[in-house]
Amino acid sequence: MSSAYVYGFKCIVIGDTGVGKSCLLLQLTDKRFRPGHDLTIGVEYGTRIVPVDGKPTKIQSWDTAGQGAFRSITRSYYRGAAAAVLVYDITRRETFNHVASWLEDAKQLASPHLTMVLVGNKCDLSNRRSVSYEEGERFAREHGMIFMEASAKTAQNVEEAFTTAARIVIKKIKEGVIDSSGTEKSNFAGEERSWLSKNDLIYLKNMGSTADIDKDNIITATAEHLPEDIRQMLEERKKKRDEEDLKAGLASIKVD
Repeated sequence: MSSAYVYGFKCIVIGDTGVGKSCLLLQLTDKRFRPGHDLTIGVEYGTRIVPVDGKPTKIQSWDTAGQGAFRSITRSYYRGAAAAVLVYDITRRETFNHVASWLEDAKQLASPHLTMVLVGNKCDLSNRRSVSYEEGERFAREHGMIFMEASAKTAQNVEEAFTTAARIVIKKIKEGVIDSSGTEKSNFAGEERSWLSKNDLIYLKNMGSTADIDKDNIITATAEHLPEDIRQMLEERKKKRDEEDLKAGLASIKVD
């Protein structure tokens, strides 16, 4: 079956508005460039299965608007991400100056095992460059990120940026740092239980878990090792909650 894949993970694309995040995503998923791409309002999704070291790997990419108004939805946006592609425009220095702020958001809101790639987009416009290659490379090196320049227009290094991230994510999966879906392994302690029903808690207790909730409706503990099908069920519930939170956040934002 052509849709079969061995590994799959969520990858978020972050950075200022107008740096070409949506164009990079379109080039990855459809292998085409759309001049005059409208600014993203809300969130765009894209999926591509690519071979990584001979293994079909599904990259589910999320691209959200870079405008400040949308920063309120970032908790849902970052949750569950195994990788992030942080983008700036090599012709607009202010977008590079804001990279540190985006990186701080990722550190605060995403998994500590998040794989990050810094991408200087629009390298086809090198005659208008305001950020040198060396500056981007140095920033990435100082913060433990992978770095490359790319062009959504010519497709240079677009797929490479995502497959490089995928290769590192797969390595973390093999080492047991994150699970096979690219999600950080968790015993679910400290999670809000809005996605976990009373019957689920009863079931977990029957499985030998110590799962319970405190007065603030927070899961206090659960089994360290759950059967894979149960863990997948709970992860699906978390994913559904994340999507609902994201939709609710978008609905609450007014854009002039």
